[in-house]
Amino acid sequence: MNGHKQAAAALHGLSTADQDKVLAELPPADQDILRGYLAELSALGFARAPAVAAAARPAASVLRNASAEALFAVLAQEPAGLVAQFLALEAWPAGAALLALFPGPQRERIAAAQAAQGPVAPAVARTLVELVASRLPAAAAAPGWRAALAKVFR
Repeated sequence: MNGHKQAAAALHGLSTADQDKVLAELPPADQDILRGYLAELSALGFARAPAVAAAARPAASVLRNASAEALFAVLAQEPAGLVAQFLALEAWPAGAALLALFPGPQRERIAAAQAAQGPVAPAVARTLVELVASRLPAAAAAPGWRAALAKVFR
C-alpha cells in the first residue's frame, strides 16, 4: 500500500470537517490524490472508524503511559519536524527521556524544528496521537507506516 493510500485510510475515520482541516495543510497535488482515495473508500462502502474525537482520550492516555523506549521505537526514523510536532502536543511524561534517546545531531534537528514550528492544528494533533498510539504495540512489525506519516505531516 502506498503512502497516499495509508494516509487516506487514516483520514477516513475523521469527520469531513477534520479531514478538510488536515488536507488544507498539504500541497494541492497531495490533497487531490487523498480526496480521490477518500471518495473511493466512501463509494466502496467502507465504514468509518470510530470517531477520532471519541478515541483521542484513550490514545493520548496510552501515550502518556508509554515508556520513552516504546515511543522511540515508533518515532526513531521519523523526520525531526514530525517528532517536534509530537513533542509539542503536550508535556508527555516520557518526553524528555524520549528526546534523550535520539543521537545528538537528530536531537539538534528536533530542537531546531521545535523552535521554528507554530501551533499544531487540532485535526493534525488528533491524527498524530491516534497514529502513534496505534503503532506502539507493533512498532517493529509495521515499517511501511512511517512513509505515510511523513508524507501527511511534513
